[in-house]
This record gives sequence, C-alpha cells and structure tokens, in this order.
Amino acid sequence: MMTGSDSTEFLYSGWAGRYLAYEYPNYPVGFPNTDMPDPLGIRIGGNVVIGLQNQGVPMAISISNTNDPLNLTGSLFADPAPNNYMGKELAYVREVQRQTDKFGDSVKGAADKGSNLSQMYPKNNELGYTLGQQLGIVAKLISGGIKTRIFWLSTGGYDTHSNQANSADKSTGNHANLLKGLSDAIGAFMDDAKLLGLENRVLGMTFSEFGRRIISNASGGTDHGAAQPMFVFGAKVIPGVLGSNPIIDPNSKANSNLPMQYDFRSVYASILGDWFCVPDPDLETVLLRNYQKLPILDPGNCIPTSVHENNTKLGENLVYAYPNPFVDRTKIKFETFGGHTMIQIINNEGSVIKTLVDGDMQAGKYDIECNLEEAPAGIYYVRLQNGPIQQVKNMMKVRG
Repeated sequence: MMTGSDSTEFLYSGWAGRYLAYEYPNYPVGFPNTDMPDPLGIRIGGNVVIGLQNQGVPMAISISNTNDPLNLTGSLFADPAPNNYMGKELAYVREVQRQTDKFGDSVKGAADKGSNLSQMYPKNNELGYTLGQQLGIVAKLISGGIKTRIFWLSTGGYDTHSNQANSADKSTGNHANLLKGLSDAIGAFMDDAKLLGLENRVLGMTFSEFGRRIISNASGGTDHGAAQPMFVFGAKVIPGVLGSNPIIDPNSKANSNLPMQYDFRSVYASILGDWFCVPDPDLETVLLRNYQKLPILDPGNCIPTSVHENNTKLGENLVYAYPNPFVDRTKIKFETFGGHTMIQIINNEGSVIKTLVDGDMQAGKYDIECNLEEAPAGIYYVRLQNGPIQQVKNMMKVRG
C-alpha cells in the first residue's frame, strides 16, 4: 500500500514520495526556498515511512507535536552555553545541529499563527484521542499558512487477530470501538476545517497495509486478508459508497479472501489526478503503471497550482540515472541545450565525488557511464548544470 507496488515487487520509494519528487524534482538541494519554505510532507507521530520516500530520500519531515520547540527546531538543549571557550564550541555544535532541521522554524511559525476552533476533538481517555490530536495539528498548521502538500498520520489497533467483536453482540467490541474513534476524530477535524474556512482545501484518505479475512478465526478475530475498504473524506468528495457490497460465499473458510472490486492504486490515481492535478499522461510517472480513475471527487475541483508547470519550465526531466537503484554502475541520461555542461555526482554529505562532464557540448540528449564501484551503498545525487539551468536527481546504490 505504501509503495504502490505489486505483491511480488519491491520498491525503494513510496507513491506519495514519488508524487512529491514529481512536483519538486530538485529536492532536497536548494530547499527550503522562497517558493517552498515549508516541508513538502509531514509525518506526525512516527518516522518518515517508505511511503514518503523517493529512492531512499525522505521527502518529508517527522514531528510529534507543535508545543515542544525542541521537537521542531532541532535544539537539543534549552540551557544556554557557558560563557567561555568551551561554551563557544558548544554553541557552534548546537547551531549546526539546529540548522540540520531546516524546516523547524517554518513549522513552528505556522503553529504559532494557526489555531483550532472545534470543540469536538475527543478528550483524553476517549476513543480517537490520539488520532484527534494529530488531526488537530494538521488543522492548526494549515490555518497558520503552511504550504505542506501531504500530512501522514497513523492510528493502531486494527490488527484484530483476536477478540474483534463481543460474542453476544457482534456490532460491539474492539473493532466497533476503533471505528468510532476514527469517526469521531475525522468528524472533529472536518468541523475544525469548516470553522477555520479550510473545508474546501483539505482531503483525507484512510488505508491499511493489509485487509481482513471473511470468517473469524478460533480466537474470535480475523487474520490478514487481501481486500479492505478505504474511506475518503472532504467537502469535495462525492458522498456515498463506490462499489457494491461483496457477495460472501456461504462455504467460506477462515482463510478465504474477499475478491477486490477496485485496485487501491485506482484511488491513488483519482486523488493525484483530481485533487493534485497531475495530468493523466504523468500519472504513470508516479504510480509506475496506468490505473483506472474513479469518480471520487467533484469534477473540476482539483487544487490549482503552478508548481509542476514552473518546474517543467526549468526542465525537470533533464537528467536521471538508469537503472536506479543500482549495484555498482548506472548510466546518467541527460539533455543539454548546448554550451557549457557539467555533470557531477554528489554524496549524501553534499560533497562532489565525481565530475563526469565539464565542458562545451552540442545541444542534444546523451548518456554516460557512472561507476561507483568503490563508493559505499547509500544515497547519491546527480547534478546537471547547463547555463542558468540546474537539475538534481537522487539515486541509490545498493549492495549486490
């Protein structure tokens, strides 16, 4: 679900990470900047998952709250450095550490400007409290003017291998409580969005890494399955159920699966196309295949943006590595408009480790061998400079 891959396929990137790389092809080089001073994505309450990565490069940052300045600005220490030589050295180390979190100040600024107006968020010890707190952060940051494209939240407890429902009343129990908490948290968020004047600017979607089986197991739960429902919520969503209720075979066993009606990547394609305005020909760049789009959103209501248009004008596809990931060698494919052209390989610390091209070239498309046999596995960047144009793309060396 996170990578958008087939079950037999392993990817080093997530569908959301690939989308953000599509919109901002130079990231992380040159970010933050005046056009995009904020994080591209924010993961709340956990590490930056693979769904928000592109070939191993995190396309998002991770925060746990907006109240703790240490969490946002990267400052490890609240106490001042001593006024002596050691203190000067310590202050320097702290400043370097603080600057590593380049987006901390912008997130804190949005949090300080933003607010929550809804009184519906679940209280402490109520169902949906933790998810409600995370959604409250999203509402506060958006109301504070943050430009972040994707917020990634999570809520647990759905791996119900046992005690999924009460034996006396199957409509109550653990699973029912989980859904109530989900509903209450989302309801509060949408109420907040409406009160803040944001309801037409937000869209939410739920997904899980696994579905459930049809029949309960011997422990009163259900095991991992192939099919699951997905919820999409927002003012621009067409209300109702898309698809039909499954017909359950009366001879189903505990290991029987429901057949899926829609590929989950069709939901991704619909949101990317009808909300983020990714043109149909470019959807395959993000999802790696063509998928059916579904009537989930009101037509004509995708968010207007010049981000990708501007990046296209800068030549976002002028350089890339193929294959990527690679073991020792890859090819750098690039296009130059003529004149002085430079191709450099940069490591994850920002140091140039190879210069493959540095001279005048005729306009055209080229490819050149890149041998990183002696370099350790990890993230690298290929940089093209051609007159005023600069493009940077990431690539990943893996162990053979």
